[in-house]
Amino acid sequence: MPQTRKAIIIGGGPAGLTAAYELLEQTDVSPVIFEFTDDV
Repeated sequence: MPQTRKAIIIGGGPAGLTAAYELLEQTDVSPVIFEFTDDV
């Protein structure tokens, strides 16, 4: 069974969301975003 590679991103601000987007578009890594507040 193939393993899914994951990356933890701390912060759901513009930089964190851009990093997650680029990971999704350019790699096979699944980003996991952690945000302190409920607002993203």
